[in-house]
Amino acid sequence: MQLGAAAFGGDAASGGVALSCRGLSKSFPGVRALSDATLEIAEGEVRALVGSNGAGKSTLIKIIMGVNQRDGGELSLWGEPVLVDSVKEARSRGVAAVYQELSLVPSMTVAENIAIGRWGEFERFRWIVDTRRMRAHARDALETLGVDINVDAEAGELTMAQQQLVEIARALALKARLLVLDEPTSSLDAHEVPALFAAIAGLREQGHTILYISHRMVELRQVADNVTIMRDGYTLGTYPIDTVSGEEVAALMLGHAASESLPERREVGRTWSGSATATSSQHSDREVILEVRDVSLPPRVVDVSLEVCRGEVVGLAGLMGSGRSEVLRCIAGLLPAASGDVLLEGRSVRSKGARARLAAGIAFTSEDRRREGIFAAMSVAENLAMSSWHKVTSHRLVSRLKVVKMAAELMTRLGIKAGPGQDVGQLSGGNQQKVVLGRVLATEARLLLLDEPTRGVDVQSKEELYNLMREIANEGRGVLFVSSELRELEICDRTYIVREGKVVGHLDKSEFTTERVTALAMEGGS
Repeated sequence: MQLGAAAFGGDAASGGVALSCRGLSKSFPGVRALSDATLEIAEGEVRALVGSNGAGKSTLIKIIMGVNQRDGGELSLWGEPVLVDSVKEARSRGVAAVYQELSLVPSMTVAENIAIGRWGEFERFRWIVDTRRMRAHARDALETLGVDINVDAEAGELTMAQQQLVEIARALALKARLLVLDEPTSSLDAHEVPALFAAIAGLREQGHTILYISHRMVELRQVADNVTIMRDGYTLGTYPIDTVSGEEVAALMLGHAASESLPERREVGRTWSGSATATSSQHSDREVILEVRDVSLPPRVVDVSLEVCRGEVVGLAGLMGSGRSEVLRCIAGLLPAASGDVLLEGRSVRSKGARARLAAGIAFTSEDRRREGIFAAMSVAENLAMSSWHKVTSHRLVSRLKVVKMAAELMTRLGIKAGPGQDVGQLSGGNQQKVVLGRVLATEARLLLLDEPTRGVDVQSKEELYNLMREIANEGRGVLFVSSELRELEICDRTYIVREGKVVGHLDKSEFTTERVTALAMEGGS
């Protein structure tokens, strides 16, 4: 792939520069989030910002919005150097953000939501709000956006697209001239997107500046003038949106050299033959552990079907917000599917909850290790035994000797560097993750569902976890795991790609490339 020199700043000659970031840097304990990031956006421009998970997009936005303070670099708004030290300061300077997770209060009206936090501006007397003026204010904001929504309707009654528009109207009511839109279509159905795009086009014509974060190249071509690409905390460059293909953007986002080492794929011990594919008929010579049939939980999971065979490591790939974690949670019974079926070794477990599915042989680990994976104030031994108390109890009494013995065996196998009595909260991220996996291994589950099992761990621990997944498969179990790091999915026998809650493709290990997965995840890279 050859691209010309990156152009910065868009068509700044047609007007002033709304936002200028030069050499921004930001570090957190153990993590360099931004390194010499540069971004310049002209007034009236719609700028797309893309990058893989962890590229630095969120940190950059938080610095612009005053949530985080930069360690170095310069930030200017409309030509004036500024120190944005709070969200309130950003808003006072005409900058507002609408995030992926909507923040409307469902039981409040549209007018109340648009005025939330500023009700004092509409007080007629002390504690008495002039609702007529507040409603007129909301109508003005919606009119600026070019949409017709009943200001007296409760926010919870609106469609997702309408809620998104109300969020934007609330930002406009703050007199925002620069809008940051973070994945604004992630929760919308396809038929709801045009209304949002029409509103954005109207704002652009009025001179508003928009920073639009998304992974979807198809929609970026419809709304953006230029695209800025980030990777590993750096801004690689800015290009006119119509001069770069989806494949070129994907390659810049990934940016790995061919010489980089990859986790070694080990052959799974098995007696069957043939490559893994997606349908039951093609699996006729293999033993299927998990079969998911048309499982739906709209709008995040839509008619998902997939299979995992004994001895397989299978990946679930997709961009943030694609629904990949929700698919895993539906299989685990943590989210109740509205329709479809889940079969474990040919038997339906649809009517079973998460606890019953664990007892049946389906174990799950969460992507949020700190909140849903470990009991930080409890010991390593207690954490490892947490899902297998029946193995360490006698006459309803827990045997400490059995707990310690189980823990010792798992710690040796997993290479956990700690004492069995040490609090898990004191361990490194890699050791904490090994404890989480050790707990599900202790259940002797036949199917392991692992959501981001290597997130936040060091390189050596990642390699050990890759090897562990392969060992689990070699024992005749099945592994289905989600990862944001596409390259680590290369250890899989097969990978399903999830986009907008749907399985849009699958790749055998011989077909897998990160470019192909990214292109599928970004709507074909078109």
